[in-house]
Amino acid sequence: MKRTITLILTLICALATWAQSDVIEVSSHVVDAKTGEALPYVNIYVAPGIGTITNADGDFTLKVNPEASLRISFVGYETTHVKASNLPQRLKLTPMSRTLSEVQVIPWETILVKAGNKINKDYSKHRRENSNYFYRLTTSYRRKNMAEAFISAKSAANLRDITFLKGRYGKLTPE
Repeated sequence: MKRTITLILTLICALATWAQSDVIEVSSHVVDAKTGEALPYVNIYVAPGIGTITNADGDFTLKVNPEASLRISFVGYETTHVKASNLPQRLKLTPMSRTLSEVQVIPWETILVKAGNKINKDYSKHRRENSNYFYRLTTSYRRKNMAEAFISAKSAANLRDITFLKGRYGKLTPE
């Protein structure tokens, strides 16, 4: 019995040693390619459950298979893929360069005037047409109440010539 237990423990130790021989420890210092500044908290991903982040000085150490591919990503920088056995001591991440389109700032009063003109134009165009709408209002002042209704109106924006088709009002049950 003792021989069997000794044999099993020896096999387990041998398997553990053999399995660890396929693992290497890699480390690197991640920096900005342009400025050379260390990048803190960069994501290093190998596989689900295997990965790490750089420390505040941009350094990391990770135990992985030498053939594993490391995906290094950081907000504002290009994502890089490096084979674990080819990982340099100093890894440079390139900043993303994106050109944003021009932004035009318009006073809110101008937007309101344009919206009002569009509503009036829409109403003039469809003045004789009625459409059906569903309306729901929930209030939370003092107690929660809800009102909902099906209405018929000339315009969803102006709600002119409203006819209530069906509706209900009641207290909401607490969640």
